[in-house]
Amino acid sequence: LLHWYASARSFGVDVDIVPQGADLRGYAVVLIPALLHITDATMASLETTDAEIVIGPRSGSKDIHGHLLRSLAPGPLKKLIPLTVARSESIPSGAGAGVADGEWYGWRDDIDTDLTPTARDSEGRPMLFEHGRTHYFAALPDRTWLISVLQPIFQRQGLRAAPLPEGLRLRRGRGHQFAFNYASENVTLPSDLLPGNDGSFVLGGPTLAPAGVAAWKIP
Repeated sequence: LLHWYASARSFGVDVDIVPQGADLRGYAVVLIPALLHITDATMASLETTDAEIVIGPRSGSKDIHGHLLRSLAPGPLKKLIPLTVARSESIPSGAGAGVADGEWYGWRDDIDTDLTPTARDSEGRPMLFEHGRTHYFAALPDRTWLISVLQPIFQRQGLRAAPLPEGLRLRRGRGHQFAFNYASENVTLPSDLLPGNDGSFVLGGPTLAPAGVAAWKIP
């Protein structure tokens, strides 16, 4: 969960962690890193949202008692993407493979589907599938690969899709944008984040010192 949260936050978007069954209307993107049991209420929310949905391996694989589903993973999520996990295996550390700009590690699914994979690993195995607004990872993505998949999704949905400088994090609240510098060096805010004029800053400015904070008014 933290791995996916950090990857999404690296673009400067706000991320909400919501309970099962929460109303997902109004969200642009929904991330499901590894939600083993999918409730009926959650499934109803996923079917009514217009968001793009990104699903990680093992999601939808168990019932409320923690038992593997007879229908196999991803269980009810098959309503969103027509595939079945035929076999899964945990992989020793360092035994993954390259994919696009990154690699997968730790866990891999063999998938039965008529869908054409949108990504394969360096050994030709299908690693990512897409159907409509739903995307399914057939292995655990490292941060580099996950970011490369999320970037075009965020861009399509009108979200900020440019990675932030290392150590910079953003958060919105009460009509203001807040910026925090967790790096050990000064960080300058990207130009697309700068307010219309310096008078909009209520705290700090466009360059943040280590452990520095800035805040400015937003519409």
